[in-house]
Amino acid sequence: MTDSFCPEGYVSTPQATLRAAQFWFAEQYNAAVRAADSTAAGTNVKIDAPFEVLVRALSPQFPDALVSRVGGLFGRTVQRFRNALHQGAIDAVYFTRDGPQRVDKEFWATTEANEILELGTYWPFGKPKPWHEAPHYPLFIKQSKLDALLSEKRGGRKFPIQKIAELVAVYRDPTIASLLNRKAQREAIKNLEQFKAHHITDRVFREAERESGKRQAGVKKTN
Repeated sequence: MTDSFCPEGYVSTPQATLRAAQFWFAEQYNAAVRAADSTAAGTNVKIDAPFEVLVRALSPQFPDALVSRVGGLFGRTVQRFRNALHQGAIDAVYFTRDGPQRVDKEFWATTEANEILELGTYWPFGKPKPWHEAPHYPLFIKQSKLDALLSEKRGGRKFPIQKIAELVAVYRDPTIASLLNRKAQREAIKNLEQFKAHHITDRVFREAERESGKRQAGVKKTN
């Protein structure tokens, strides 16, 4: 897989699919990663990232059972993602010189949409025939809309008010505090193990951010 330009604020559809698998099927995803990592260890294959783990797991060098497991996980993820796109809950776009172009939601219910999310490539006039090349474009999802979609579906458990103090403490942790902006901090916090099962609303985040900015009792203010 070769790297290609991704506009700021967007994520490619293969990466969006990976993120959705991590959120919607976290237990199965983690089990698949561990299984693929363990299998790769016996083949002297170096694996550096979850995405590479899953891509390599679909390689013929791995057992059929593992390929089936990972393929099944991504199959369920793509099905759910395509339903969201077809229902208009989220949009996929490609870029031309006229700016972002939205893929019509009805497209996602057709056989033409098969493997499009996984490939991350869209053919506005249909896939190429053997005798000619068809115009095609990288396909993206807007990051903020993906975050919103996953936030709606994750965990399902309301964030308990008793954990506010823990959330405030995390904001004061140097690792989180040193991140570029509030958006980056929130994204990092959402992925922390102790918060993954909860849906943290913007109101809760704002309250924790406000509290984390206050001077702690017993801590002298530095000049």
